Amino acid sequence: MEAGASWWRSRAALRLFVADLVAGELAHLRPGLPLRPQPRADDLMLEADLGVDSLELMALATALTQALHLHESGIEDWLLARRRLGDWIEIAQGGLEHFEAQLTFRTSGSTGAPKPCVHALATLRQETRQLAALFPARMRVLCAVPAHHIYGFLFTVLLPRALGLPEDAVIDIRGSLPASLARIARPGDLVVGHPDFWRAAATATQPLPSDLIGATSTAPCPDETSEAVERAGLARLFQCTAPPKPQASDGAARTAMLTRCSRTGRSARTRRRWCGRCPAARCWKRAHPTACSASANATSASARATTMRCRSAASTCFPRACAKCCCSTHWSRTRRCG
Repeated sequence: MEAGASWWRSRAALRLFVADLVAGELAHLRPGLPLRPQPRADDLMLEADLGVDSLELMALATALTQALHLHESGIEDWLLARRRLGDWIEIAQGGLEHFEAQLTFRTSGSTGAPKPCVHALATLRQETRQLAALFPARMRVLCAVPAHHIYGFLFTVLLPRALGLPEDAVIDIRGSLPASLARIARPGDLVVGHPDFWRAAATATQPLPSDLIGATSTAPCPDETSEAVERAGLARLFQCTAPPKPQASDGAARTAMLTRCSRTGRSARTRRRWCGRCPAARCWKRAHPTACSASANATSASARATTMRCRSAASTCFPRACAKCCCSTHWSRTRRCG
């Protein structure tokens, strides 16, 4: 896949996004009902194969229109006229051909009703370039998360393109048990999962391949889970967290979301914390109390836009640092500075 090409020109990537969105919306519309198989084939009929009624069809079309901003091209009404998954993929491609600058992702709803957040595609691409530097020499991406949420989209749609991987290097492993990861994975793979996935993967009796790197998000990953998968053979596990109040237009705050929660088997001592008082800053590595030169007004425009390095040789503030984060927490401590 070419890094500079539009992500949606890959039919496999767009199919994954649309199919995951349809499956996720149906699960939300049908709470407590048994889930049907994940829609994957282009010839799948929404009504005949998934049992979608007229109200559900309208809800699904509205969700896809909102996510891909199909209303910008005026093509969204075709979603109601076409009832095949392959048709929806073609309609989405036609709409993105006219407008691709923004995408809308919904929050998980774990702390309330899901809220739509608009993100500029240019900002998301910038983030994946930063992520690509953290995952060099990856040969495949094994995804255990849906692609229509921002975590899955960044790691399973945009990141493989930034790494220059071919389309067939992105493999959906949600149809397999986490305990079978040792059989599926190869050296050089990146596994994109969540805490429950890694908790189950750690129970495997067969050791994991060497040079296997993992990522986790959607919820805090407990230290015992990180340590368990390390003992099973995982080289490193990266935890991705977001600010408590994500801002739709502030992609820079999300660029700071990646924190390395395990290294050489000592995840409990290398965990990075955030004081929670700085709306757009996080110390990626622990900072020396006298090393940072951030403005006292951490929420000012200059502080939000500044990327600085600590003058201490032992630490670096990777995203923007604030005076409260860096000066209140000694570099050798991992507790919250508040």
